[in-house]
Amino acid sequence: MATFTKNDPTFSFVVGDGNARYNSMMKATDDQIAKNPAMQAAIDAARNALAGGPDKSNGAYFWDGADIKTNYNNHFKVRHGIKITDPSHNIYDIKDSTKLVILYKIIKKKDKKTKKVETEKVETGRYDHAYDSTAGVGGTIFWKYNQQYLDVTRGSEYR
Repeated sequence: MATFTKNDPTFSFVVGDGNARYNSMMKATDDQIAKNPAMQAAIDAARNALAGGPDKSNGAYFWDGADIKTNYNNHFKVRHGIKITDPSHNIYDIKDSTKLVILYKIIKKKDKKTKKVETEKVETGRYDHAYDSTAGVGGTIFWKYNQQYLDVTRGSEYR
C-alpha cells in the first residue's frame, strides 16, 4: 500500500489516518490473518483482483470504510461531493453531499480597430458531486468518479 500512496497520497488515506483495522492487519502474522475472517476476506479480495477475477466493486477505483461515517464532515470525498447511487451501497447510512460547482474560463478578445482588450467569463461546465457509489461490500463502500465531474474537469477515471 505504501508503494501506491507514495506518489499519490489520495490513493488511500488508510495508510496515514491511523486506521485501526489497517494497522492491525499490517502487524498480524500469517497465522493471525488466517484465523481472522475479516482479514482473510481482504486477502481473498486482493488475490481475486490480482488474478483478474470478477470485479466485486463494479468498476470502482476508490473505497472507504467506517471513517466516512465517523469523520463525515471532514472527509475528503464528502467535501468533494458523494452520491449514493443505490440504497444497497449505503452500508453506513450516510447522506449524499452534493453542491453545484460551476467552472469558468476567461476569454480575452482584442478589438483590431481600437486595440482594446476585453475579457469575457464563459462557463466551461458544471457538476454537483465528484464520486458515485458502485457497491457496498462488507465494511467498504466503493466509488468511481462521476462522469459529469470527469467531463468538466477533464480528469482521469483513476486519479
